[in-house]
Amino acid sequence: MRGPRGGRGRGGGGGDMFRIGRMLAHGDLKLLALALIAEQPRHGYELIKVIEEKTTGWYSPSPGVVYPTLTFLEEAGYVTAEPDGAKKLYAITQEGRAYLEQNRDFAEAIMGRLSQIGDKMSRVRKWMGWSESGPNAGADLPRLVEAAIENLRDVARQKLDQSRSAETRIVEILARAASDIREA
Repeated sequence: MRGPRGGRGRGGGGGDMFRIGRMLAHGDLKLLALALIAEQPRHGYELIKVIEEKTTGWYSPSPGVVYPTLTFLEEAGYVTAEPDGAKKLYAITQEGRAYLEQNRDFAEAIMGRLSQIGDKMSRVRKWMGWSESGPNAGADLPRLVEAAIENLRDVARQKLDQSRSAETRIVEILARAASDIREA
C-alpha cells in the first residue's frame, strides 16, 4: 500500500491510514472533487483545504494534482469554470450531476474514507494531548509517525483486550522502543 507521500505503508491494524494516497492516486480525486463541487461551487485551493480538513490535516492533495483534475472535469463537461478575480470558480454541470449520480455509491465511499481518517487523526491528537495544530505550535510530528503511533496504540489495545496479563510485556516493549528512539 502507498502512503500519502508515495512511501510504502504497512498493512495490519493501522493499514487504513496508508490507503488514502493510493485511493486518490488512481483517478478517484476526480470523483471526490466533483462531489465537493456539487455541494457548492469551489475554487481549486478551496478543494485542497476541504480535503485537508476532512482528514484533519493528514492528507492534502498538491496543486499539481488538483488543477489538472479540474481541467479534466472541465474538458469532460462535468464542471464549468468562471473567472473570479485571479481565480476560477468551478460549478457542476448537468452532465457532471448525471456522472456523479451514476457513481454515487463510490463517491460516498470516498467521502466516508476521508471522514474515517479524519476521525482517527482526531483521536490520535486527543490521545496525545495535542491541539489540532499539534503538541506545540509548529512542532507537529510527521504524518507517518502519527499514523505509526496510532497503529501502536490500536495493536496494544487489541492485545490487552485479548489478555490483561499482556500489560507487563507491552510496557517492556514500549520502554525498549522509547530507548531505541532516544538513541537513534
